[in-house]
Amino acid sequence: MTFEILQDSVIVAHKGSIAFFNQNLLTQDHITQSESKKTRRVFMQRFWLEVHDLDSIELKVEPEWVSLRSLIGSLSGEQLYPLFKSAHISYWLSKNHYCSCCGHTLRHEFEPVLKAVCVACSHQAYPKIQPCIIVAVNRGDQILLAKNAANKRDFYSLIAGFVEPGESLEQAVAREVLEETGLSIKQIEYLGSQPWPFPMNLMIGFKAEYASGDIELVDQELSDAQFFSSDQLPTLAPEGSIARRIIDHLLYGRSLEL
Repeated sequence: MTFEILQDSVIVAHKGSIAFFNQNLLTQDHITQSESKKTRRVFMQRFWLEVHDLDSIELKVEPEWVSLRSLIGSLSGEQLYPLFKSAHISYWLSKNHYCSCCGHTLRHEFEPVLKAVCVACSHQAYPKIQPCIIVAVNRGDQILLAKNAANKRDFYSLIAGFVEPGESLEQAVAREVLEETGLSIKQIEYLGSQPWPFPMNLMIGFKAEYASGDIELVDQELSDAQFFSSDQLPTLAPEGSIARRIIDHLLYGRSLEL
């Protein structure tokens, strides 16, 4: 799959999956759509992206459905980030139909900025972004890796969690590590970030040094957490994820760029 293919295609994002349609094949004859629900057009960097409400249209061609997660690691950032953006926007649109202030219908506007406006009280809502921290904790030449108890895939990753109201990113890093492993850390340093539309997250990456404490799985979020050396690593998070990029950067000096 190449970026040229993306430029020549209409992309439909729906519930974490992406469908690609060749524009030469997908015409008005291929879509039956009710008058009450219009196709949403969102300007996406180099091309117009069609985000369809799949409950309101009948596709007369079979789409090629692709799990968005399965593309991570096989596409470059230039290819992947427009898909992340489309999935994020599609999810936000699907969850914002009524005003949170008065309960009336929201009207979606796409220019000059994407927003939802209440037809009754004029309250405005914008796409939500949920900030999450993710951190690599070093102890000498070892790195702290953990296995999420809820993850069905058997791999180890970094400590991560949502930023809570009233705290800085650095405070969130220290709190998450302490809450999940019982460890105290120091020398917290920002590394980079990555949009993560599952469903609307922004992953913000850090590294830190071990300060004190013994690993204790305080809650039920993790099934295991250990310090690993580079020559004794378990199965790691998938390539292309910010977790894997940070691990490879710290252990092997690889670039943080996707």
